[in-house]
Amino acid sequence: MKDKLAKIGVEVVAGAPAELDAFLRADMARWKNVVRAAGITLD
Repeated sequence: MKDKLAKIGVEVVAGAPAELDAFLRADMARWKNVVRAAGITLD
């Protein structure tokens, strides 16, 4: 599975659940700002 994901550009990184939570929260906050700045809305 790791090889299949690598072929589509996904980097598999092992870690603790708390690390994943922190990563996802930071990523959502970053993209939230990008979406707002670009004025992107749902149709």
